[in-house]
Amino acid sequence: MRMFKNLFIPVVLVIIVWFSGSFADPAVETIHRVENFGVNIFILETKSALYLIDAGYPQFQEKIIKKIKSLNKLLRLILLTHAHYDHFGNVLPLKNFSGAKVAIHQADSQALCDGFTDLTNVRGFGHVGRGILPLAEKVLKPQVCAPDLILHDNDTLDEYGIRIRVVHTPGHTRGSCTFILQDSIAFVGDLFVTYPDFCKQHFYANSWEQIDSSSVKLLRYSFVLAYAGHRGITADRQLIEKLVNFRPPH
Repeated sequence: MRMFKNLFIPVVLVIIVWFSGSFADPAVETIHRVENFGVNIFILETKSALYLIDAGYPQFQEKIIKKIKSLNKLLRLILLTHAHYDHFGNVLPLKNFSGAKVAIHQADSQALCDGFTDLTNVRGFGHVGRGILPLAEKVLKPQVCAPDLILHDNDTLDEYGIRIRVVHTPGHTRGSCTFILQDSIAFVGDLFVTYPDFCKQHFYANSWEQIDSSSVKLLRYSFVLAYAGHRGITADRQLIEKLVNFRPPH
């Protein structure tokens, strides 16, 4: 078991993907992490384009835009792991700046349109977050928009120039998704949390039972490293297996 407590930025991937008898669209060369009050915004960089995962707290888009500008490439997609205030907050200004398509799972699409964060079921520190949310939404109103692309379980995004598989992993929200890049890196959103260390979500859930089942489901897919939605901590597959008490079939 290994835990990587210092997320190296950028991460250079040395993955060459062979797909359908020919080389797939350009592989992601670098993963950039922009931190927004503890929320991770990932920028995936290929030879010719950029892809954003999550949009951070509202009203703090300039830091993200500055990083995108520095890379001097077209932002093609804004992929949202789920519809919560701290992950969709800047999606509209980022879309307006870049012209990128916004993508989210069908089950969270209406919440995105409404700028709605469902914190129905909370535990522990989650009670604090639920109490603060109404004030936060008044002071820093989320800047949201309707999605351009509705995602479903097992979708692939090859047609947009990147090898990502969409895995519907509900539990934190109805439409929470994990994005698996090149069968190598899983961007798990808030299915897992990083407080105090990398562990299963235990603060906020639409369904605690689905948190468990989605964690098991994730392990049906190939990946070697998981990136969570908060803080610069990653986990390898062995740690994820331990966290979900997964036992591979003999």
